[in-house]
Amino acid sequence: MQEARYLFKDQKNILIVRYDSQPERKLKASKLFDNVINNLLWEKIIYIDGYVKGSIYKDIKKLVIELKSKDNNIDKVFIGEVRNLYFRLLAINLKPRLIYKVDDGASSIHIQYHYLKKGYYPKINNLLKEYTKYIYIKIRYGLILPLKFKFHLFTIFDLDPHRNQKKMSNYYSYLNSLIKNNENTKRKNVIYFMGAPLSEDGRISEEYFIMKMRQVSDKFEISGNNIVYIPHRRESDSKLNILNEMGYEVERWDDIAELGFKKRGILPSKIISFYSTTLITIPLIYGCSAESVELDLTQVREQDRGDIKLIYNEYRKIIPVIKLYEVHDDKNN
Repeated sequence: MQEARYLFKDQKNILIVRYDSQPERKLKASKLFDNVINNLLWEKIIYIDGYVKGSIYKDIKKLVIELKSKDNNIDKVFIGEVRNLYFRLLAINLKPRLIYKVDDGASSIHIQYHYLKKGYYPKINNLLKEYTKYIYIKIRYGLILPLKFKFHLFTIFDLDPHRNQKKMSNYYSYLNSLIKNNENTKRKNVIYFMGAPLSEDGRISEEYFIMKMRQVSDKFEISGNNIVYIPHRRESDSKLNILNEMGYEVERWDDIAELGFKKRGILPSKIISFYSTTLITIPLIYGCSAESVELDLTQVREQDRGDIKLIYNEYRKIIPVIKLYEVHDDKNN
């Protein structure tokens, strides 16, 4: 959102933040948000509690009326999570000239190919049920919930837009402007591995994760490199302890990786990961190299294999995707 704001800095702007309804996740999100958002860029920030007493439709209607009363001619709305009904409804009912989908990690690839390219979200399994909901919301709250809609793209990825869909490339101009005025030190012979909660989310087993990390250390440490592991905030301490014992230097950061290097005065020379979005964003900001370590899809949870394959296909357009094998796995791969 900061990047979209920076790109259109000459226009009036409002940022709407809706926190998670779970207290623990809300606290973590608010801390992360405080580290990321530069309040000076925004004319106004509206904070919304994720817990809504009663109907969310009533809550959305109230906010729509409030925002439209100040400016009825809204030019653009940028939305991060189109799968969230609250923000999807809010964006559509503000009736802007254009609605842009902002990247929310690599999920943008999945959403573009499975939903936005087809012109609707979510997947409609029961047309009669969806139509009944549409009529009810329209009559009861005066809100529109179209079965089909058009969201454009504001993205770092080389995604193919569908018919009549606009694509605006995100080059991280705002963060680049900060880095240019910042003195960073390049750490020689240090490679950063950007973590992700893949085993915590059940996409792969922890055993397979550890095996892959052994392969990573075997490949890169042999060249005299130290590997610093930057975990995602949801990665478990027990798993990170294993990485420590394997020789990885684990550093937990309290901010997003894109800002973490700047905050610590570091100019990375190379980053690696499985398929973290940072493989695309950090080279854009810091000018470093990146490599994606490919997972064996047979070791990935079946329901996630298609999406991860899509991600690797998109990444191959931008960065090297490498395969690392155990000796005893050669025949299987």
